[in-house]
Amino acid sequence: APWPNPARAGTVVGFALERGGQVEVAVYGVDGRLVKMLAQGEREPGEYRLPWDGTDERGNPSAPGVYYVRLKAGGREFTRKLVRLER
Repeated sequence: APWPNPARAGTVVGFALERGGQVEVAVYGVDGRLVKMLAQGEREPGEYRLPWDGTDERGNPSAPGVYYVRLKAGGREFTRKLVRLER
């Protein structure tokens, strides 16, 4: 889950893998558009912490509002809501 949530500046997305494999972690807007890909590719088993500084793929700051963080791993998918506040 993202922490802190709600967040003013950046947030960290934490997750653990029991088995290694393909992982995708991304932030999406409420309209379903990709805002930022945080991780994509093969990962070993273990715990991970991925920072999101609130920027999009081009490095522009994202607007305050509701976002969704999606984790795909091990054939499963998890989505958590993230609220970004005004700085």
